[in-house]
Amino acid sequence: MLPRPRFRRDLFYRINVIPIIIPPLRDRSDDILPLAQCFVREFSETFARDVHGFTPSAEQALLDHPWPGNVRELRNRMLCEGPHCPARLRRS
Repeated sequence: MLPRPRFRRDLFYRINVIPIIIPPLRDRSDDILPLAQCFVREFSETFARDVHGFTPSAEQALLDHPWPGNVRELRNRMLCEGPHCPARLRRS
């Protein structure tokens, strides 16, 4: 059996000095499209797909969604639905 990984307590107190507060994605709507475009580029390279952007209706759908799962949900949606929904993505 492998030893259980432990977080060093002294390290926790060193990094816990400056709180980093990131508002939820639903409060940062200006970040949704740039993040989605970043994920499209990443997945296009990873899966050798030629996808360069979104249709206007896909952009609006991204902006209209409340994103309760934040950036992780956005990334997972892009990964799971993006390559399988070519009608939603603009190809060039």
